[in-house]
Amino acid sequence: MFSSVIYAQNDFKVSTEGFKFEEYNSRNKKLKIYFSAKNIGSNEPWNGNTKDFILYPGNSPDRRFTANEYIPIISNEKTINNKTYFSLIYNIPIDAYQLKFKYPKKYGGLIISIPDSNKKKSGNILKPDFTNYVGYGLSFDVGAFNLENHNFSTLSIGIEFLPKLYSFGKKKQSLVFSNLSFNWGGIFGMDANKIESSYKTDSSQYRITDQIVADSSGMNFITYGGGIGVYFSKGEIISPMLNVSIVNTTMIPLKMNITDKRTNKVSEFSTYSGWGFKIDAGVEIVKNFLVAYTFRYFKPDSQYDFLNKIHRFHTLKIAIWGWE
Repeated sequence: MFSSVIYAQNDFKVSTEGFKFEEYNSRNKKLKIYFSAKNIGSNEPWNGNTKDFILYPGNSPDRRFTANEYIPIISNEKTINNKTYFSLIYNIPIDAYQLKFKYPKKYGGLIISIPDSNKKKSGNILKPDFTNYVGYGLSFDVGAFNLENHNFSTLSIGIEFLPKLYSFGKKKQSLVFSNLSFNWGGIFGMDANKIESSYKTDSSQYRITDQIVADSSGMNFITYGGGIGVYFSKGEIISPMLNVSIVNTTMIPLKMNITDKRTNKVSEFSTYSGWGFKIDAGVEIVKNFLVAYTFRYFKPDSQYDFLNKIHRFHTLKIAIWGWE
């Protein structure tokens, strides 16, 4: 795979994206070279003019090969980055080696060397950028967990997938998108004693204790779900986003027991969970760098009534996030 970028005088940016040799026979071989072209001055599509794109062999530089076929792959109307993808097919003699591809002077006249064979047996085939259609997010969240009048510090990491649903606005850079997210984190200081006081357990009926030694217990959580959001591209300036999701949050007690005083039955204090909603509101400060406020709300559905209280998370989210 090789890559280069050339800025044209007419505001087109043309990039080589990959190549593939195929259909060898005793006399000829076929070479496909893949390109992307973007009009950086407007939304006008690539004009398809490649007649001056030249291929020649380094072992015989006086020979010239022009493309036998132009194949459009994806038009700029179907990509979020306003790029058109296409390929050129060259039928060249089997004895042509050390191939060089030369751009026309109006595209900079750059010369690119092409290896004499595919890097892999299957060849190097252009795969249009996955992030043209599905964005991503890798986040770090820090904030507070609130349970009635009790607050605890919380920290988590997360991953998101952001399938594009609809694009609009200037150059169609603004988006309506769906969201699939997963977070894993911990709640600091939420040990067995704090659970008893914050959940206000019925001390005459239940007692929560550390399994091993005092202060060895803790609380983790995971959250997963999906929703829909909107992102308003502002070009080089701050771009806002808003996302609303339905999520499940599972609380994971660590090294705790619960005792039913009526029967003296001791069992492990197990996970409990509930469905709720999550709101992300933030801004993309620079390309693919998001800062957001996240509010998460849920109420568990547990066999223990004292756990079925409203739970809230208020966090600051810092993420590598976006579609490019």
